[in-house]
Amino acid sequence: MTTRHIKCDPLRAEIETALRFGDFIRYDAMFAFTDELDQVERKLQALVTGGEAERALALYEVFLAGCYEKIEEGDDSSGDLGMFWDSLFRGWVLARQAAGCRADETVRLILKWKATDQYGFCYDIEKEVASILDAEGYALLVAQMQRSLQDKEATAQGATADKFSEPVIAAQIASAALKEVYRARGDAAAYAELAEREGLTPRDCERLAELEKAKRRWKPMLAWAEKGLELAATREWHGEGGHSLSELKMQALGRLGRKDEALAQAWQAFEESPSVFRYEDLIRLAPKAARGQWQERALARAESGHLDDFMELCVKTKEWERLASRVLASTEEALEGVSHYVGEPVARGLAKRNLAAAAAVNRAMGFRVLISKKSKYYGAALKNFKDAQALYLKADMEPEWKKTVARVRAEHGRKFGFMGGFERLVAGTLRVEPTFDDRVRARLKVLKG
Repeated sequence: MTTRHIKCDPLRAEIETALRFGDFIRYDAMFAFTDELDQVERKLQALVTGGEAERALALYEVFLAGCYEKIEEGDDSSGDLGMFWDSLFRGWVLARQAAGCRADETVRLILKWKATDQYGFCYDIEKEVASILDAEGYALLVAQMQRSLQDKEATAQGATADKFSEPVIAAQIASAALKEVYRARGDAAAYAELAEREGLTPRDCERLAELEKAKRRWKPMLAWAEKGLELAATREWHGEGGHSLSELKMQALGRLGRKDEALAQAWQAFEESPSVFRYEDLIRLAPKAARGQWQERALARAESGHLDDFMELCVKTKEWERLASRVLASTEEALEGVSHYVGEPVARGLAKRNLAAAAAVNRAMGFRVLISKKSKYYGAALKNFKDAQALYLKADMEPEWKKTVARVRAEHGRKFGFMGGFERLVAGTLRVEPTFDDRVRARLKVLKG
Protein backbone atom coordinates (compact mmCIF):
# COMPACT_ATOMS: atom_id res chain seq x y z
CA MET A 1 0.00 0.00 0.00
CA THR A 2 1.37 3.43 -0.96
CA THR A 3 1.87 6.28 1.50
CA ARG A 4 -0.96 8.19 -0.21
CA HIS A 5 -3.36 5.27 0.24
CA ILE A 6 -2.39 4.90 3.91
CA LYS A 7 -3.12 8.57 4.56
CA CYS A 8 -6.55 8.19 2.97
CA ASP A 9 -7.42 5.02 4.91
CA PRO A 10 -10.28 5.76 7.36
CA LEU A 11 -8.72 3.43 9.95
CA ARG A 12 -5.61 5.59 9.98
CA ALA A 13 -7.79 8.51 11.04
CA GLU A 14 -9.29 6.32 13.79
CA ILE A 15 -5.79 5.47 15.02
CA GLU A 16 -4.82 9.13 15.15
CA THR A 17 -8.04 10.08 16.96
CA ALA A 18 -7.67 7.26 19.50
CA LEU A 19 -4.07 8.23 20.31
CA ARG A 20 -5.16 11.78 21.25
CA PHE A 21 -1.84 13.49 20.61
CA GLY A 22 -1.41 16.58 22.75
CA ASP A 23 -3.53 15.22 25.62
CA PHE A 24 -1.77 13.89 28.72
CA ILE A 25 -3.35 10.62 29.86
CA ARG A 26 -3.53 10.48 33.64
CA TYR A 27 -2.99 7.29 35.63
CA ASP A 28 -6.71 6.95 36.41
CA ALA A 29 -7.64 7.43 32.74
CA MET A 30 -5.08 5.04 31.25
CA PHE A 31 -7.29 1.94 31.35
CA ALA A 32 -10.10 3.65 29.41
CA PHE A 33 -7.54 5.09 26.97
CA THR A 34 -5.98 1.71 26.19
CA ASP A 35 -9.44 0.14 25.93
CA GLU A 36 -10.19 2.56 23.08
CA LEU A 37 -6.87 1.65 21.44
CA ASP A 38 -7.73 -2.03 21.79
CA GLN A 39 -11.03 -1.52 19.98
CA VAL A 40 -9.15 0.00 17.02
CA GLU A 41 -6.62 -2.83 16.99
CA ARG A 42 -9.44 -5.40 16.81
CA LYS A 43 -10.42 -3.82 13.51
CA LEU A 44 -6.88 -4.37 12.23
CA GLN A 45 -7.03 -8.00 13.36
CA ALA A 46 -10.26 -8.38 11.39
CA LEU A 47 -8.49 -7.10 8.29
CA VAL A 48 -5.79 -9.76 8.65
CA THR A 49 -8.28 -12.60 9.07
CA GLY A 50 -10.40 -11.16 6.27
CA GLY A 51 -7.65 -11.35 3.66
CA GLU A 52 -6.47 -7.72 3.80
CA ALA A 53 -3.16 -8.38 5.53
CA GLU A 54 -1.18 -5.84 3.47
CA ARG A 55 -3.57 -3.04 4.36
CA ALA A 56 -3.51 -4.11 8.01
CA LEU A 57 0.29 -4.25 8.03
CA ALA A 58 0.63 -0.64 6.87
CA LEU A 59 -1.81 0.44 9.57
CA TYR A 60 -0.06 -1.64 12.25
CA GLU A 61 3.20 0.17 11.45
CA VAL A 62 1.49 3.54 11.83
CA PHE A 63 -0.13 2.38 15.09
CA LEU A 64 3.15 1.11 16.56
CA ALA A 65 5.00 4.29 15.71
CA GLY A 66 2.15 6.39 17.07
CA CYS A 67 2.00 4.49 20.36
CA TYR A 68 5.72 4.88 20.82
CA GLU A 69 5.48 8.63 20.27
CA LYS A 70 2.62 8.76 22.79
CA ILE A 71 4.61 7.23 25.65
CA GLU A 72 5.68 10.51 27.26
CA GLU A 73 2.14 11.89 27.12
CA GLY A 74 0.81 9.61 29.80
CA ASP A 75 1.32 8.03 33.23
CA ASP A 76 1.58 4.31 32.59
CA SER A 77 2.31 3.29 36.19
CA SER A 78 -0.44 0.69 35.84
CA GLY A 79 1.32 -0.92 32.86
CA ASP A 80 -1.84 -0.82 30.73
CA LEU A 81 -0.12 0.89 27.80
CA GLY A 82 2.79 -1.55 28.00
CA MET A 83 0.41 -4.52 27.88
CA PHE A 84 -1.41 -3.01 24.91
CA TRP A 85 1.95 -2.51 23.18
CA ASP A 86 2.71 -6.23 23.54
CA SER A 87 -0.62 -7.11 21.94
CA LEU A 88 -0.11 -4.59 19.13
CA PHE A 89 3.40 -5.86 18.45
CA ARG A 90 2.18 -9.45 18.19
CA GLY A 91 -0.54 -8.32 15.83
CA TRP A 92 2.06 -6.61 13.66
CA VAL A 93 4.14 -9.81 13.46
CA LEU A 94 1.07 -11.86 12.51
CA ALA A 95 0.16 -9.29 9.87
CA ARG A 96 3.66 -9.49 8.35
CA GLN A 97 3.42 -13.27 8.14
CA ALA A 98 -0.07 -13.17 6.65
CA ALA A 99 1.14 -10.64 4.09
CA GLY A 100 3.96 -12.99 3.01
CA CYS A 101 6.84 -10.81 4.23
CA ARG A 102 10.27 -12.43 4.37
CA ALA A 103 11.02 -14.06 7.72
CA ASP A 104 14.58 -12.71 7.91
CA GLU A 105 13.29 -9.15 7.43
CA THR A 106 10.66 -9.68 10.14
CA VAL A 107 13.28 -10.89 12.62
CA ARG A 108 15.61 -8.03 11.68
CA LEU A 109 12.86 -5.50 12.40
CA ILE A 110 11.94 -7.18 15.72
CA LEU A 111 15.53 -6.89 16.87
CA LYS A 112 15.78 -3.35 15.50
CA TRP A 113 12.77 -2.32 17.57
CA LYS A 114 14.41 -3.85 20.64
CA ALA A 115 17.81 -2.22 19.97
CA THR A 116 16.32 1.27 19.55
CA ASP A 117 13.78 1.04 22.39
CA GLN A 118 14.38 3.74 25.02
CA TYR A 119 11.39 3.01 27.27
CA GLY A 120 11.55 -0.73 27.97
CA PHE A 121 8.49 -1.59 25.88
CA CYS A 122 10.55 -4.17 23.97
CA TYR A 123 12.47 -5.46 27.00
CA ASP A 124 11.38 -9.09 26.53
CA ILE A 125 9.66 -8.79 23.19
CA GLU A 126 11.40 -11.93 21.88
CA LYS A 127 9.41 -13.96 24.39
CA GLU A 128 6.20 -12.27 23.30
CA VAL A 129 6.66 -13.20 19.63
CA ALA A 130 8.31 -16.61 20.03
CA SER A 131 5.01 -18.48 20.18
CA ILE A 132 3.53 -16.82 17.07
CA LEU A 133 6.48 -16.74 14.66
CA ASP A 134 6.34 -19.29 11.88
CA ALA A 135 8.96 -22.05 11.86
CA GLU A 136 11.42 -20.12 9.69
CA GLY A 137 11.07 -16.93 11.68
CA TYR A 138 11.47 -18.75 14.99
CA ALA A 139 14.61 -20.55 13.76
CA LEU A 140 16.13 -17.25 12.59
CA LEU A 141 15.31 -15.51 15.88
CA VAL A 142 16.84 -18.31 17.92
CA ALA A 143 19.95 -18.41 15.73
CA GLN A 144 20.45 -14.67 16.21
CA MET A 145 20.00 -14.94 19.98
CA GLN A 146 22.38 -17.91 20.16
CA ARG A 147 25.08 -15.95 18.33
CA SER A 148 24.57 -13.00 20.67
CA LEU A 149 24.84 -15.30 23.69
CA GLN A 150 28.05 -16.90 22.39
CA ASP A 151 29.60 -13.48 21.83
CA LYS A 152 28.68 -12.33 25.33
CA GLU A 153 29.96 -15.56 26.91
CA ALA A 154 33.28 -15.18 25.08
CA THR A 155 33.60 -11.61 26.32
CA ALA A 156 32.74 -12.68 29.87
CA GLN A 157 35.35 -15.47 29.85
CA GLY A 158 38.04 -13.18 28.59
CA ALA A 159 37.26 -10.25 30.88
CA THR A 160 37.33 -11.33 34.50
CA ALA A 161 36.47 -14.10 36.91
CA ASP A 162 34.22 -11.76 38.91
CA LYS A 163 30.71 -13.17 38.71
CA PHE A 164 29.25 -9.70 39.25
CA SER A 165 31.19 -8.05 36.44
CA GLU A 166 29.25 -6.36 33.64
CA PRO A 167 30.26 -8.89 30.92
CA VAL A 168 29.23 -11.84 33.12
CA ILE A 169 25.87 -10.27 33.95
CA ALA A 170 25.29 -9.44 30.26
CA ALA A 171 25.87 -13.10 29.37
CA GLN A 172 23.48 -14.22 32.11
CA ILE A 173 20.80 -11.87 30.82
CA ALA A 174 21.25 -13.16 27.26
CA SER A 175 21.00 -16.74 28.48
CA ALA A 176 17.85 -16.02 30.49
CA ALA A 177 16.27 -14.33 27.45
CA LEU A 178 16.97 -17.34 25.24
CA LYS A 179 15.53 -19.68 27.86
CA GLU A 180 12.37 -17.58 27.97
CA VAL A 181 12.05 -17.86 24.19
CA TYR A 182 12.38 -21.65 24.39
CA ARG A 183 9.84 -21.67 27.21
CA ALA A 184 7.34 -19.52 25.30
CA ARG A 185 7.65 -21.85 22.31
CA GLY A 186 7.29 -24.94 24.48
CA ASP A 187 10.71 -26.14 23.30
CA ALA A 188 11.70 -28.31 26.26
CA ALA A 189 14.58 -30.05 24.45
CA ALA A 190 16.31 -26.79 23.51
CA TYR A 191 15.75 -25.36 26.99
CA ALA A 192 17.21 -28.47 28.61
CA GLU A 193 20.25 -28.45 26.33
CA LEU A 194 21.07 -24.83 27.17
CA ALA A 195 20.39 -25.26 30.89
CA GLU A 196 22.53 -28.38 31.16
CA ARG A 197 25.38 -26.73 29.25
CA GLU A 198 25.41 -23.78 31.65
CA GLY A 199 24.57 -25.73 34.81
CA LEU A 200 21.08 -26.78 35.85
CA THR A 201 19.31 -24.94 38.64
CA PRO A 202 16.15 -25.95 40.54
CA ARG A 203 14.32 -23.17 38.69
CA ASP A 204 15.36 -24.67 35.35
CA CYS A 205 14.05 -28.06 36.45
CA GLU A 206 10.79 -26.48 37.61
CA ARG A 207 10.26 -24.84 34.23
CA LEU A 208 11.16 -27.99 32.36
CA ALA A 209 8.69 -29.96 34.48
CA GLU A 210 6.03 -27.36 33.62
CA LEU A 211 6.82 -27.65 29.92
CA GLU A 212 6.42 -31.44 30.09
CA LYS A 213 3.20 -31.02 32.07
CA ALA A 214 1.77 -28.82 29.29
CA LYS A 215 2.42 -31.70 26.87
CA ARG A 216 0.95 -34.24 29.33
CA ARG A 217 4.24 -36.10 29.42
CA TRP A 218 4.09 -37.27 33.01
CA LYS A 219 7.28 -39.37 33.24
CA PRO A 220 9.62 -36.59 32.03
CA MET A 221 7.70 -34.17 34.23
CA LEU A 222 8.35 -36.38 37.25
CA ALA A 223 12.02 -36.80 36.34
CA TRP A 224 12.60 -33.03 36.14
CA ALA A 225 10.72 -32.40 39.39
CA GLU A 226 12.82 -35.02 41.20
CA LYS A 227 16.03 -33.65 39.69
CA GLY A 228 15.11 -30.16 40.84
CA LEU A 229 14.40 -31.33 44.38
CA GLU A 230 17.76 -33.10 44.48
CA LEU A 231 19.53 -29.92 43.38
CA ALA A 232 17.53 -27.76 45.81
CA ALA A 233 18.82 -29.85 48.72
CA THR A 234 22.47 -29.22 47.86
CA ARG A 235 22.69 -25.50 48.70
CA GLU A 236 20.88 -22.16 48.90
CA TRP A 237 19.86 -21.11 45.40
CA HIS A 238 18.28 -17.71 46.17
CA GLY A 239 16.55 -16.48 42.99
CA GLU A 240 17.18 -19.76 41.16
CA GLY A 241 15.17 -21.93 43.53
CA GLY A 242 12.15 -23.93 42.38
CA HIS A 243 9.26 -23.26 44.72
CA SER A 244 6.71 -25.50 42.97
CA LEU A 245 8.85 -28.59 42.57
CA SER A 246 7.18 -30.57 45.36
CA GLU A 247 3.75 -29.81 43.98
CA LEU A 248 4.82 -30.73 40.45
CA LYS A 249 6.24 -34.03 41.66
CA MET A 250 3.02 -34.78 43.51
CA GLN A 251 0.93 -33.99 40.41
CA ALA A 252 3.09 -36.19 38.21
CA LEU A 253 2.86 -39.11 40.63
CA GLY A 254 -0.91 -38.78 40.71
CA ARG A 255 -1.11 -38.76 36.90
CA LEU A 256 1.05 -41.85 36.74
CA GLY A 257 -1.32 -43.71 39.07
CA ARG A 258 1.16 -43.77 41.94
CA LYS A 259 -1.37 -42.34 44.42
CA ASP A 260 0.31 -43.64 47.57
CA GLU A 261 3.55 -41.94 46.57
CA ALA A 262 1.66 -38.78 45.66
CA LEU A 263 0.02 -38.77 49.09
CA ALA A 264 3.39 -39.28 50.76
CA GLN A 265 4.80 -36.37 48.72
CA ALA A 266 1.85 -34.17 49.71
CA TRP A 267 2.42 -34.99 53.38
CA GLN A 268 6.13 -34.26 53.09
CA ALA A 269 5.36 -30.87 51.54
CA PHE A 270 2.81 -30.11 54.27
CA GLU A 271 5.23 -31.14 57.00
CA GLU A 272 7.87 -28.80 55.60
CA SER A 273 5.48 -25.84 55.43
CA PRO A 274 1.93 -26.32 56.78
CA SER A 275 -0.57 -24.16 54.89
CA VAL A 276 -4.17 -24.25 53.72
CA PHE A 277 -3.12 -24.80 50.10
CA ARG A 278 -0.94 -27.78 50.95
CA TYR A 279 -3.65 -29.13 53.23
CA GLU A 280 -6.10 -29.04 50.31
CA ASP A 281 -3.64 -31.05 48.20
CA LEU A 282 -3.24 -33.55 51.04
CA ILE A 283 -6.96 -34.09 51.61
CA ARG A 284 -7.66 -34.31 47.87
CA LEU A 285 -5.21 -37.21 47.60
CA ALA A 286 -6.21 -38.98 50.83
CA PRO A 287 -8.66 -41.92 50.60
CA LYS A 288 -12.15 -40.76 51.57
CA ALA A 289 -12.35 -43.19 54.48
CA ALA A 290 -9.10 -41.87 55.94
CA ARG A 291 -9.57 -38.13 55.43
CA GLY A 292 -10.54 -37.56 59.07
CA GLN A 293 -7.29 -39.17 60.21
CA TRP A 294 -5.23 -37.08 57.77
CA GLN A 295 -6.99 -33.92 58.90
CA GLU A 296 -6.15 -34.66 62.52
CA ARG A 297 -2.56 -35.43 61.60
CA ALA A 298 -2.30 -32.17 59.65
CA LEU A 299 -3.74 -30.08 62.47
CA ALA A 300 -1.39 -31.69 64.98
CA ARG A 301 1.58 -30.79 62.76
CA ALA A 302 0.30 -27.27 62.10
CA GLU A 303 -0.02 -26.54 65.83
CA SER A 304 3.75 -26.30 66.06
CA GLY A 305 4.00 -24.10 62.97
CA HIS A 306 3.32 -20.43 62.29
CA LEU A 307 0.31 -19.02 64.11
CA ASP A 308 -1.29 -17.45 61.03
CA ASP A 309 -1.03 -20.72 59.04
CA PHE A 310 -2.61 -22.61 61.94
CA MET A 311 -5.40 -20.05 62.20
CA GLU A 312 -6.23 -20.31 58.49
CA LEU A 313 -6.26 -24.08 58.68
CA CYS A 314 -8.58 -24.10 61.70
CA VAL A 315 -11.01 -21.76 59.94
CA LYS A 316 -10.88 -24.03 56.89
CA THR A 317 -11.60 -27.15 58.97
CA LYS A 318 -13.92 -25.37 61.46
CA GLU A 319 -11.77 -26.50 64.40
CA TRP A 320 -12.97 -23.64 66.60
CA GLU A 321 -12.16 -25.13 70.02
CA ARG A 322 -8.64 -25.95 68.92
CA LEU A 323 -8.27 -22.48 67.48
CA ALA A 324 -9.56 -20.79 70.64
CA SER A 325 -7.10 -22.75 72.78
CA ARG A 326 -4.17 -21.67 70.60
CA VAL A 327 -5.30 -18.03 70.60
CA LEU A 328 -5.66 -17.89 74.37
CA ALA A 329 -2.27 -19.55 74.83
CA SER A 330 -0.53 -17.09 72.47
CA THR A 331 1.23 -13.93 73.60
CA GLU A 332 -0.15 -10.52 72.65
CA GLU A 333 2.96 -9.96 70.52
CA ALA A 334 2.32 -13.17 68.55
CA LEU A 335 -1.33 -12.27 67.94
CA GLU A 336 -0.37 -8.77 66.82
CA GLY A 337 1.85 -10.33 64.17
CA VAL A 338 -1.18 -11.87 62.43
CA SER A 339 -2.54 -9.93 59.46
CA HIS A 340 -6.10 -8.64 59.26
CA TYR A 341 -6.61 -10.91 56.24
CA VAL A 342 -6.17 -13.90 58.56
CA GLY A 343 -7.44 -12.35 61.78
CA GLU A 344 -10.85 -11.11 60.60
CA PRO A 345 -12.39 -14.51 59.69
CA VAL A 346 -10.89 -15.93 62.89
CA ALA A 347 -12.53 -13.21 65.00
CA ARG A 348 -15.89 -13.64 63.25
CA GLY A 349 -15.86 -17.40 63.72
CA LEU A 350 -14.78 -17.29 67.37
CA ALA A 351 -17.30 -14.57 68.27
CA LYS A 352 -20.04 -17.23 68.14
CA ARG A 353 -18.09 -19.78 70.14
CA ASN A 354 -15.44 -18.30 72.45
CA LEU A 355 -15.88 -14.66 73.48
CA ALA A 356 -12.49 -14.32 75.19
CA ALA A 357 -10.55 -15.64 72.21
CA ALA A 358 -12.52 -13.49 69.75
CA ALA A 359 -11.89 -10.42 71.91
CA ALA A 360 -8.16 -11.17 72.05
CA VAL A 361 -7.95 -11.37 68.25
CA ASN A 362 -9.88 -8.10 67.80
CA ARG A 363 -7.68 -6.38 70.36
CA ALA A 364 -4.56 -7.64 68.59
CA MET A 365 -5.76 -6.35 65.22
CA GLY A 366 -6.38 -2.92 66.76
CA PHE A 367 -2.89 -2.77 68.25
CA ARG A 368 -1.41 -4.02 64.97
CA VAL A 369 -2.71 -0.88 63.24
CA LEU A 370 -1.46 1.44 65.99
CA ILE A 371 1.99 -0.17 66.11
CA SER A 372 2.36 0.11 62.33
CA LYS A 373 1.45 3.85 62.54
CA LYS A 374 -0.90 3.59 59.56
CA SER A 375 -3.22 6.49 60.30
CA LYS A 376 -5.47 5.80 57.32
CA TYR A 377 -6.54 2.57 59.08
CA TYR A 378 -7.39 4.19 62.41
CA GLY A 379 -11.09 3.73 61.63
CA ALA A 380 -10.57 -0.02 61.28
CA ALA A 381 -8.62 -0.08 64.55
CA LEU A 382 -11.46 1.70 66.36
CA LYS A 383 -13.88 -0.92 65.09
CA ASN A 384 -11.53 -3.69 66.27
CA PHE A 385 -11.36 -2.15 69.75
CA LYS A 386 -15.13 -1.61 69.81
CA ASP A 387 -15.68 -5.28 68.98
CA ALA A 388 -13.14 -6.30 71.63
CA GLN A 389 -14.89 -4.10 74.20
CA ALA A 390 -18.29 -5.64 73.45
CA LEU A 391 -16.91 -9.19 73.62
CA TYR A 392 -15.00 -8.63 76.87
CA LEU A 393 -18.04 -7.09 78.56
CA LYS A 394 -20.34 -9.84 77.28
CA ALA A 395 -17.90 -12.43 78.67
CA ASP A 396 -17.82 -10.63 82.05
CA MET A 397 -14.12 -9.81 81.52
CA GLU A 398 -14.17 -6.07 82.16
CA PRO A 399 -10.68 -6.10 83.77
CA GLU A 400 -9.24 -7.26 80.41
CA TRP A 401 -10.91 -4.34 78.67
CA LYS A 402 -9.61 -1.89 81.29
CA LYS A 403 -6.12 -3.32 80.82
CA THR A 404 -6.48 -2.77 77.07
CA VAL A 405 -7.56 0.86 77.63
CA ALA A 406 -4.59 1.49 79.92
CA ARG A 407 -2.16 0.08 77.38
CA VAL A 408 -3.58 2.15 74.52
CA ARG A 409 -3.29 5.32 76.60
CA ALA A 410 0.23 4.51 77.79
CA GLU A 411 1.72 3.42 74.45
CA HIS A 412 -0.28 5.40 71.90
CA GLY A 413 -1.61 8.41 73.76
CA ARG A 414 0.23 10.81 71.44
CA LYS A 415 -1.58 9.51 68.34
CA PHE A 416 -4.05 12.38 68.45
CA GLY A 417 -5.77 11.37 65.23
CA PHE A 418 -6.79 8.15 66.95
CA MET A 419 -7.17 8.99 70.63
CA GLY A 420 -10.18 11.28 70.24
CA GLY A 421 -12.26 8.47 68.80
CA PHE A 422 -10.85 5.97 71.26
CA GLU A 423 -11.77 8.10 74.27
CA ARG A 424 -15.32 8.45 72.91
CA LEU A 425 -15.36 4.66 72.58
CA VAL A 426 -14.34 4.28 76.23
CA ALA A 427 -16.98 6.81 77.26
CA GLY A 428 -19.63 5.03 75.24
CA THR A 429 -20.33 7.92 72.86
CA LEU A 430 -18.54 6.65 69.74
CA ARG A 431 -20.51 5.63 66.67
CA VAL A 432 -18.43 3.44 64.36
CA GLU A 433 -19.72 3.31 60.80
CA PRO A 434 -19.96 -0.22 59.39
CA THR A 435 -17.20 -1.13 56.95
CA PHE A 436 -17.79 -1.99 53.30
CA ASP A 437 -17.44 -5.70 54.15
CA ASP A 438 -19.93 -5.38 57.03
CA ARG A 439 -22.48 -3.69 54.80
CA VAL A 440 -22.03 -6.23 52.00
CA ARG A 441 -22.41 -9.16 54.40
CA ALA A 442 -25.54 -7.61 55.93
CA ARG A 443 -27.12 -7.03 52.53
CA LEU A 444 -26.35 -10.56 51.33
CA LYS A 445 -27.76 -11.95 54.56
CA VAL A 446 -31.02 -10.11 53.88
CA LEU A 447 -31.15 -11.35 50.30
CA LYS A 448 -30.45 -14.95 51.28
CA GLY A 449 -32.71 -14.62 54.34
